[in-house]
Amino acid sequence: MFNNILLPLDGSEAAEAVIPYAEEMAKRMGSSLVLFHACEASHRQARGMHKLYMDKLAEIITQEINQSGQRTNVLVEQRMGEFTSSLCEYIENNDINLVILVAHGFTSPSAKSVVDDVARLAKCPRCW
Repeated sequence: MFNNILLPLDGSEAAEAVIPYAEEMAKRMGSSLVLFHACEASHRQARGMHKLYMDKLAEIITQEINQSGQRTNVLVEQRMGEFTSSLCEYIENNDINLVILVAHGFTSPSAKSVVDDVARLAKCPRCW
């Protein structure tokens, strides 16, 4: 059973492509869904815009799940720092059971970089 599912997002269409899968898994398993975003220092000025994006996305996902008659907690977690290290730190310090992650996005120019690093460094039962 996955109590807490983590969905890292960077604002790219590629990262958002897995939202329906994360939403469905959270709905069917009664899991909480955590939408995660990390801003590097160079993007500090855009942090408010990123927060609005994440909050709106959480609202949309919550509405879609609620329309199905299910109740799922959809949370937003935003951090300052490098994406991969911030993500691994969050996984390690929170009760994350599953990470759903795409290989390409703004923070992942190569298919191996973020996914390989998270799979190698993160301490959770399953990282996909």
